[in-house]
Amino acid sequence: MILEPFFYTIFIIWYFKNYIPEYLTSNLYRLNDNTTKIIEFYNSVMYGHLLFDENKIELSNVETKQKYEDKYLEDVRKMDKEYVFNEHETSEEEEQLAKILKMSYSERDDKISHITNSITHIQTLIKYQDIEGYCICDEEEEEGTKEQQIETLKKKEFELEEEKKKLEQLYSCEIYNESELKKYKEEARQFIINKKLDNLKNNFVIEFTPVGNVLMKYDKDCETFKFYSDKIVPYTYLEVVGRKFVKLFNCRPIFVDMGEELKLAEEKWEKTKVEKEENDKRIKEESIKNKTNLQEKKKSVFAKFKSYNREAGTGHVTTAAPPKNSIPNKKNTGSQENAKIILKQNSNRYTHEGKFANFSFIQKIDKKVVDKKLGMSFSDYKKNICNKKIQ
Repeated sequence: MILEPFFYTIFIIWYFKNYIPEYLTSNLYRLNDNTTKIIEFYNSVMYGHLLFDENKIELSNVETKQKYEDKYLEDVRKMDKEYVFNEHETSEEEEQLAKILKMSYSERDDKISHITNSITHIQTLIKYQDIEGYCICDEEEEEGTKEQQIETLKKKEFELEEEKKKLEQLYSCEIYNESELKKYKEEARQFIINKKLDNLKNNFVIEFTPVGNVLMKYDKDCETFKFYSDKIVPYTYLEVVGRKFVKLFNCRPIFVDMGEELKLAEEKWEKTKVEKEENDKRIKEESIKNKTNLQEKKKSVFAKFKSYNREAGTGHVTTAAPPKNSIPNKKNTGSQENAKIILKQNSNRYTHEGKFANFSFIQKIDKKVVDKKLGMSFSDYKKNICNKKIQ
């Protein structure tokens, strides 16, 4: 430490305190504050990209403290829960709808045409039955006299006419056509969705979790996320990797947000509970109005033993301790049962396919497609040998 500047600074402070007037000291402080503000403003303009204010530091600290289980959660919740098609997919959906409609109209025409041909055939049979000496040998002809055969044919003709009339009325009904069109549109949309999901079979993501790397892909046929990892991965960490997959490949509808599902289940259960309480209250009020008192069952003075305290077939009471599997478990409340049902039916499925090294990054090629000889059956092989011998 250099002593001369130190003592000089102390001397300046002492001198200002004893020999400089107070008003001059306050002016110097004010000048120092204004000079400091000018310098700070200049630095913020010229070197703002290099400076970090307190707000940014606090924000970064909050981000670092975020739980890993909540990663990608807000991004996924902002995504659309329904599939959004691009222009190419929309035009392909319209083409598929046109194909379905064409096939449907063709099936309608075939049904009407088939019934019309059957009616014409029956009318021909009836017409030639009136010719004397004419004999019909047909599979539809039944045993009996000529009059009985004609009566049977007329009955069939009437049934077919009624069936044809009903079909024509059904096909001309506006409500029926609207419902069918809605069904066909949904079928065409599902066709494009299945095509989009088929394209995901070769897609995968890799996420570094607190327990190690996890590789994940989606299986449309099994409706499950398949993952590879070297260690046991908790379900909450798998949810993070699943969110990353749907965010990266824009397939939000295949992912179930457990927080939203449980919230909806709780709201539904609360609504059911309120309705039940209102219904019980209404029944109680009606019973009071009609002067009908609810009778309580009289309690017996004798103890009633449980089924596991009696010997089978004898009714004698046993003093031995009951087996563990025969003791009835405590019943779950309505909210617990409801939550379990929601978790079983509307939860994401994850299937462990092995360690990270078991995943093949190279797509396997079907050799039978490349070389047709490998897909040849034994009968085709013999035919090929015979043809070579003949030649």
